[in-house]
Amino acid sequence: MLKLNKKITPLSLAERYKNNGYIQIENILASPDAQQLHEKFARQKEWNMAFRKLGAHQDLSYQSYLQWPEAHKKTLKSYLDDSAKREFQYCYQNIPIFDLCHNKQCHVALFNSIYQFVNSSDFLNFARELTNENKIDFADCQMTFYQSGNFLNLHDDNVKNKGRIAAYVINLTKNWKPDDGGDLSIEKTLSGKKIISSLPPTFNSLNIFSVPQDHQVNRIKDHSNLKRYAITGWLRQS
Repeated sequence: MLKLNKKITPLSLAERYKNNGYIQIENILASPDAQQLHEKFARQKEWNMAFRKLGAHQDLSYQSYLQWPEAHKKTLKSYLDDSAKREFQYCYQNIPIFDLCHNKQCHVALFNSIYQFVNSSDFLNFARELTNENKIDFADCQMTFYQSGNFLNLHDDNVKNKGRIAAYVINLTKNWKPDDGGDLSIEKTLSGKKIISSLPPTFNSLNIFSVPQDHQVNRIKDHSNLKRYAITGWLRQS
């Protein structure tokens, strides 16, 4: 079972979250757990490649995509880059653990351990105390990775009837550098002035931010050879 770092007390951080609407907490998991998760993510072969086409979400086998001719890959990249200038767009890899578990298709030990952890009393109580939101009933979750050229355009996570109270990200990438890109940017307007806060994907850190709130994952730079691994999801009310 994955474990939180017991040295971190959510009540001591609640005021900062309240004032900013977001927080990044370093060393969130017990150290061996974070390292083991990173290694298991790196060994995972089957992923979905997620993006939008004609305004609708698409899932493509990432392993199949890797077999495409380079010309086909360039055509898709060009389409995604062009559409991102006009509309909401994204491109990244994921495994929808929450959906798999609810459809009784969660047969991989790693997937089950992640689902059980984010829905454990330890994690949910930590989130409730940090956000001062006792309405949080459960967490959904997915495994994700972003690589060179991947991105998630500006949006606010506000989807009707989903009961989303806050979003969370557990970062699992090692040796990430600022010039790799891929920061989580949170945007606000205060007194008519746009304020942008950037949270780097620091290894073993937890980002939590209230919903709705404008944010994006900045494009991973073309020269980056790393994969930006994370567990992501929402803290939700039933």
